[in-house]
Amino acid sequence: MPAAVAVETLKIYDEINILAHVRNVGPHMQAELRRRFTEHPLVGEVRGTGLIAAVEFVADKRTHENFPPAMKIGARLAKLCEKHGVIARALPGDALAFSPPLIITIAEIDEMLARVQGAVDELTAELRKEALAVG
Repeated sequence: MPAAVAVETLKIYDEINILAHVRNVGPHMQAELRRRFTEHPLVGEVRGTGLIAAVEFVADKRTHENFPPAMKIGARLAKLCEKHGVIARALPGDALAFSPPLIITIAEIDEMLARVQGAVDELTAELRKEALAVG
């Protein structure tokens, strides 16, 4: 039975030409990730290809120094993403992973990244308040 499901899935992928679709939307996602996040003060690196990507968050953009592990920046950001309507996956080293479904549209990519951007902005504001409270 599982093999029959896999074969049917491959047939559907052929029918809808999923490879051409991914070749169209993947570069858009990569470009938008870089446009939205590369210059952000908390972002050390944006990396990926096609529909697989990660954005790494750092305490110091110039030195790429990581946040202290106790701050759990990746986990905090993943929770904020959920608050903004995006299910996100934090990776070790305070990175946020992106691997949307292959059928995602350009409009859905734009909406997803706008929501993530809102979560990152909220995290930035929280971190500024925490720094003021400590300092």
